[in-house]
Amino acid sequence: RGLANELHPTMLEDFGLAAAIREYIADVNLPEEEPLQVTVQADDVEEQLPNEAKLTIFRITQEALRNIRRHAGAKNVQIAFVQEHAGVSVMIKDDGRGFNPDQPHPGHFGLQYMRERAEACGGIFQVVSTQGQGTEVRVNFPGASGNNQSP
Repeated sequence: RGLANELHPTMLEDFGLAAAIREYIADVNLPEEEPLQVTVQADDVEEQLPNEAKLTIFRITQEALRNIRRHAGAKNVQIAFVQEHAGVSVMIKDDGRGFNPDQPHPGHFGLQYMRERAEACGGIFQVVSTQGQGTEVRVNFPGASGNNQSP
C-alpha cells in the first residue's frame, strides 16, 4: 500500500490534499519506529490550486517528512496549508536538530528536489533552519490562473 501511494497518490485525486497527506503520515509512522507527532492544518485551499500544484505539494511534503525522519531527530512536525491573498502557502516545520541550509550537503538532494518541484509550478521555495532549533520549509504558490471569480 505504501509503495502504491508513493507512485500514485490515489487519495489525492479521490479525497484531496489534506486527506492524502494524513494517509501518508499514517503510512510513515511505522510501529517499529518512534512515531512523529504530526499536526496538519488545512485551510480550504483545494480550489485555489491546479492539480499539478497539488501533486507538487504532496511530493514536497513526502520529501520533507523523509528528510525529517532521516536527519532531523524531530519529535513534532507541523504542516499547514494556508490560503493567502496571492495564492497558497505550505509550511512544514519540525522541532529537530536543525542545520545550516547555506552549507552544501554532498550526496543529499532532497532540498534541491523540493526547490526544483516548487519552482516548476511557479512556487517560491524557502528553508529557514538554525542548529538546535528545527527547520521550516515554506513554499508559496500563486493562485490558480483563470479562476472565474467575479470582482
